[in-house]
Amino acid sequence: MASRIKSFATIAVILLFSAASASAVQLSFDQLIISGSLDHVAGGTVTGTGIGFETLTVDGAGAFDQTILCAGCELNFTSGALTTEGPTSWEWSAGGSWSIEGTLLAVNGVLGNDITGVLASGSFDGGAFAQSFGSRVTVLGFGFDEKNADLLTELDIPLATQWAFAGSAVDVDATVGMDGSFSGNVNNADWDNISVPIPGTSLLMLLGLTGLAARRRS
Repeated sequence: MASRIKSFATIAVILLFSAASASAVQLSFDQLIISGSLDHVAGGTVTGTGIGFETLTVDGAGAFDQTILCAGCELNFTSGALTTEGPTSWEWSAGGSWSIEGTLLAVNGVLGNDITGVLASGSFDGGAFAQSFGSRVTVLGFGFDEKNADLLTELDIPLATQWAFAGSAVDVDATVGMDGSFSGNVNNADWDNISVPIPGTSLLMLLGLTGLAARRRS
């Protein structure tokens, strides 16, 4: 839905995780109404501000596999340190942080109660990278995250479940400077994550290889 990079990364991650577990649960935040911005100052991090999501789709959780409405849900993030400057491709090291806050609504019966607060959060354990396609820049990140305990309880998912986000992308109509800086308004955003039963080091290796392959094939 977002870009060629996101499409390939999503497919690769799904294939890798499917091989590891046929019972993985995937939670996908999706943007229906365009909002938010991305900014990268030359030599610095990339930040995302006010990136809105209107739905959370649950897949792999049995009877709970439905789309939940998300009110006032926003993603805000800051990447790790810059390692490769543009003007056509960028890379950031592991680090930074992100969070999605808002309210998941119980209106369609999936949830017994509204859930408000930090719904998911994490850091870019596998790093982040970006690629430009003309006037569009796509930023992707990889790593582990944590879910709201009330949400997991409502979906009957064990609280100890480990989660990874990958295939997550934010597209912007960007103005790219000669120094590699860029900024722009978001035109599409998806934040996908999946439950993973494999060791953390192995997962990060898979995430890194997936990101590298996506970048080379773009």
